[in-house]
Amino acid sequence: MATPEKAMRPGTAAKRGTLNDLRKAVEDYPEVNWRSFLFWAIGNADPTSRVEIVNWMLDHGVDAAQTTHHGNLNALHVLFNQREHDYSMEAKVLLRLLEGGADINLKAQKWGGVPLLTLNNNLNIKDHDLKPFYDVIFSWPGIDWEAGAGKAFGKPVTLRQVVNLAENRRPEMCRRMHEYLDNGPSQRPDLL
Repeated sequence: MATPEKAMRPGTAAKRGTLNDLRKAVEDYPEVNWRSFLFWAIGNADPTSRVEIVNWMLDHGVDAAQTTHHGNLNALHVLFNQREHDYSMEAKVLLRLLEGGADINLKAQKWGGVPLLTLNNNLNIKDHDLKPFYDVIFSWPGIDWEAGAGKAFGKPVTLRQVVNLAENRRPEMCRRMHEYLDNGPSQRPDLL
């Protein structure tokens, strides 16, 4: 009698599978701590699976504030580094991550900056597509616009200066940053 095949392992399911794949993997491998694969789920290439898996993980107690053991990356760095997005669906995930404690000001050793610098530097993302993300980001209090953001023209620069320098490529980000600096956070979008 043939034994039923086990599902893919939880990490692989989070990274490459669907929510059903992950549920099956969690059931088949109860000894594996699937909560440690949040970043893998955020890196899932399929935005629909990414949203479903991350929401399921958050619903089942995954810590949105977790960071890597090396490099100080958090969920926001990973999300903002992805190539493909469904911005409307993922804006809800972004808000849940922030509300769950993901630090918008965490400086990553690996990528040299805070999550908004990662977003700014992701050339695969077009500024005009980012409105749902911007609605969440610019409603969040306490963004450190004076955070160190590397160098430009041989001199240290802040996040604010980097966003200003990128105005031609990220005009909406720049405009909204100035509104934030002048008026504080915007009203929180009603997404949940």
